[in-house]
Amino acid sequence: MKLKIKEMAEKIKVIRLADGTVTNLVDEKTKLSVNYRPVTTHYDGSAMTNAKVDGDLYIKNGTTFYRKVIDKDGELFLEKDTMAQMRSLTTFEVLLLKAGVYKGVKLNGYYAKDDTPSPIEYYLSNTSEEDDGGSVIEVGNIKLEHNFSNNIDLSYFGLKDGDYLSQVYNTAIEILTTGGSLHIPKGSFKIDENLLIKSGINVSGKGIDETKLYSENPRQHIFKTNDYTFKPDTTTTGLISSGSRDIPLSNTSDIEVGDFIVLKSDRRFTRGWDNGTAIRPYYTDGEMLRVTEVYPTSVVVESNIFLEFLVGSQVKIFKPTGHYGSIKNMTISNVKNTSTGSNAIYLTGYLGLTIDNVKTQNTNLHGVGLFSCYQTNIGYIECEGGTENLGLNYGVMSADGTKYTTINNIKAKQCRHGVAGGGTGFACSMYLTCNNAYITESQNYSIDAHANTAFFTFKNAYVDNFYSLSGIGHSMEHIISSKLTYTGIAIEGGINCKLGYGYVESAGDFFTNYPWVGFSIGTLELNYASITSSGFRLFGMPSFSKNNKIGNLIIRNRYFNPSDTVENNFNKVSGNTRYAVTLREGTQVDSVTIEGWMRGIICSGKDITIGKYVAKNTGWSPTTGFDSAIFAVEGGSHNLSLKSAVIDNTELDSSYLTRTNIKQCSGGT
Repeated sequence: MKLKIKEMAEKIKVIRLADGTVTNLVDEKTKLSVNYRPVTTHYDGSAMTNAKVDGDLYIKNGTTFYRKVIDKDGELFLEKDTMAQMRSLTTFEVLLLKAGVYKGVKLNGYYAKDDTPSPIEYYLSNTSEEDDGGSVIEVGNIKLEHNFSNNIDLSYFGLKDGDYLSQVYNTAIEILTTGGSLHIPKGSFKIDENLLIKSGINVSGKGIDETKLYSENPRQHIFKTNDYTFKPDTTTTGLISSGSRDIPLSNTSDIEVGDFIVLKSDRRFTRGWDNGTAIRPYYTDGEMLRVTEVYPTSVVVESNIFLEFLVGSQVKIFKPTGHYGSIKNMTISNVKNTSTGSNAIYLTGYLGLTIDNVKTQNTNLHGVGLFSCYQTNIGYIECEGGTENLGLNYGVMSADGTKYTTINNIKAKQCRHGVAGGGTGFACSMYLTCNNAYITESQNYSIDAHANTAFFTFKNAYVDNFYSLSGIGHSMEHIISSKLTYTGIAIEGGINCKLGYGYVESAGDFFTNYPWVGFSIGTLELNYASITSSGFRLFGMPSFSKNNKIGNLIIRNRYFNPSDTVENNFNKVSGNTRYAVTLREGTQVDSVTIEGWMRGIICSGKDITIGKYVAKNTGWSPTTGFDSAIFAVEGGSHNLSLKSAVIDNTELDSSYLTRTNIKQCSGGT
């Protein structure tokens, strides 16, 4: 050290300025002229000693210590092109950072220059956080930290095409403590742990075809919320009427503003139409509500309650598992598997998540499963299902009290149902609106809601296997279906449901099992051309249905050919002898058209009104068959009204008309 300091002293003899600065020294490394100024303290504020002399930044002459004068000292960043270079800082570069010569390190890429969206800057930090490969980097005895604030691109954590995503994703969302944006770069990324959906975080890829997440092995979830935890139950202390927002409770001490409460009852949700028999035992009253005000003996909820609850009804309470945020611009794929239930996005108890421009694949439970969720907004989504053997395989599922779901556009294929509603009986799902649905390759009917749901609205649907919306207050405004192989409108019945316009190009079996009460149908056209068995059903209102209205009903037999023999036409429909239309008590029909059927309309109930009835090539019978009828009345069908009828069988020869009745009555008036 003495020899080194002596050599320094020889250098310093060159020029000495009045302020003590020495000039015109030649740096042995750069061969450039440098200046030194006298100092008494080190960069850390401690007194200078010989041990702190490094021979470059700090030197000594006699008893005086000097620090190199550097142009723009403290104004510039040390630049590195890759993370590997930044992790390999020299001892001298570390010293320059510590001394404040450099403000920090400017990183121009991760694996190569410009492979991240833009350069980012790291600063010396005293953080206790460990090296995470992105926000905190430990180099030697220092830590460098970049504050991503509320915006993280995972390429800054080294994520590249083909990598595992889960660990770096879950690391990044822990950094976004108050929410923000998390960007997944272009590429395909493997999933080996659930990706947590966290409050206020907007997760976005580069597009459905550009960012793809996939699991190498069958797994239950890819994106998932935490599970909610119940607070202690309470009970209602007064009658809760439909339309109310005030809920009197025996205890509100555990309830906070923003909590969800679920009012539960053992009364049948389907009691308005099930004729006194439970459709499924767990279809009982239950409604989820969001608390906006809390008082000692009551709470006020955000929206009017729909159901009514008696004194002493059970009330479940839980805090939302998260608030708002989004998942956008990516494909999420699981492994198609016949034994493991799988979901792409699975939400429980979440408030206000947005999903947009997302494709889910190979999910044999749900592409998107919404359980006890509130105000979910789905923009555009594609759902490609998995296998049907587990009995689910839904595109988007609204279940267990989920409320106020909006789907702007859904494109689904290979799903049991593209959109479905129902649940386990925890609470009734309500208020789902779907503006546009395009559903193909359905494994069952394309759109489905179980009877423990209410107020689902579909505005435009183009599907391949019609729909069933059972429950209360549902509305299908416009639907065109290429086929109908099993069910029609509401298999489990319902009350006050609507169909604006429905068209089926190739029907096979219109099956309904439970009563319709107060249904309204604007126009419905069924063209039978895909019959698969003799047991197929035509348009028939189930027993105990009542007070339904139909504007225009058209039922055609596309198999029928008036040029063919009566026996062949009979066999084309597998010898099915059902009536084309069965009407029940209180039904009002403006117009009905039936073409090509052996039997036309049968009225089974009182107070049925038909404005206009057009029957073409209808009412015929095979020579070895049965008595046909264009219009039939069963016993008990009193006070019927048919205002006008047009019968056009001019294309039929005499072989069709040997056992034909215009009217067949077994009672009624």
